[in-house]
Order: sequence, then C-alpha cells, then structure tokens
Amino acid sequence: MAWTPRAVPFELTLNGDYRGAYDLVESVRVDKNRVNIADSDDTTSPKKTGFIVEINARMDEAVCWHTTRGIPMCIDTPDLASDVQATYIKDYVQKAKNALFSDTATDPAKGLRAVFRCRIPDRLVPRQRDSQEYRCARFRQHLSYKDAGEKLKFGPLWDFDLSAGNVNYTDAQYPESWRVADSLWISRMMQINPTFGQRVRARNSRRRRSTR
Repeated sequence: MAWTPRAVPFELTLNGDYRGAYDLVESVRVDKNRVNIADSDDTTSPKKTGFIVEINARMDEAVCWHTTRGIPMCIDTPDLASDVQATYIKDYVQKAKNALFSDTATDPAKGLRAVFRCRIPDRLVPRQRDSQEYRCARFRQHLSYKDAGEKLKFGPLWDFDLSAGNVNYTDAQYPESWRVADSLWISRMMQINPTFGQRVRARNSRRRRSTR
C-alpha cells in the first residue's frame, strides 16, 4: 500500500509494576508521509477535498450515515465536513457500493474499477493474517480514502486491537482463523473474481516465507 502505519509491540513495567503487553502504532492522519491526500477543511470545495472515511458501527464522528446495504460509515477527515462535502462523499461511497454489487461489477468502465483504485489481490489483506480481525471485517476502523480528483482507495490498515482475542461480545474472542473473508465487501470481491481467493492465499504464503 502507499503507506501502512508502523507498529511496535512492547511490554510495560511502571515503577516495578508489570502493566501488560501493548502495540504502539502510528496514528492515521493526512500528511505527505502518511495519508498523502489534499489537506482540507470545511471550506474546501468538495471536488478538491481529501477524504478519509471508515466503517464505524459506533457512529461517533460528526458525520455518519448508513449505506443502502446497512454499512455504517463516518467521515474521519475533514474533522468537521461541511454539508456539501458530506453529500459529495456520501454519494461517491454509495456509487462505489452500487458498482461493487452491480451486475456490471467487472466492467472496467461501469464496475468496480471505475470508482475504486486498487489492485484487488494486493491491497485488502491484513498483515495479521493468523488472527481474527473483527474491526476490519465487520465493526469499525475499516478505512478508505479519496484524494481530490482521484478514485476511492482501501487503507491504510490500522487498529488491530481486537484481533488478539481481547473482546468478549463476539466469536472474535477466539483469535485463530480469518474474519475478513466473510465481510460484505471482501466476500463480494471473491464472488466476482474467481481467482481472488487463490491470489490472496498465494500472497499470504509468500509473506510467510519471507518472515521466517
């Protein structure tokens, strides 16, 4: 991906008292060395605005909505999007969802690639592949971004704090196996692209070998 936050696992001992294991991760923000899109505020023209949006079931941002398929979405950036900015990105995200689930999803002019800019097999695979990532698959913090004049892109990958079993309200408490594959977006991509699953597994295998 264009940028993936660096993460450093560590154990914390404070004044001789062991406080547990943590993962220190870079924050996601607009920056030339992070999410390199137009730095915008609520006065920027929608077509010149850089957006970061997220699946967020808590809907705790200033602007949130549900797509027609019931996916809870929020605008992460700009922090206080104007009404016209919000309308613009809502319409664009809905257009992207419509394209993904349309009968012409594989058509390069009308389908997925008309609104998403991504190499499908390479950009949707979390780095923590042996764990269940509930947030990314179904709940929140599945991020996408759109630069001014560009298409929607997936990423960056971030916030895997629920992937290690530290949740008690879903079967993600059992950290083995995959969760992303049965999410709404990814399962649809696997459906419209017969080689998707094979290519994901091949890429995963290459990464496993490279990290041994």
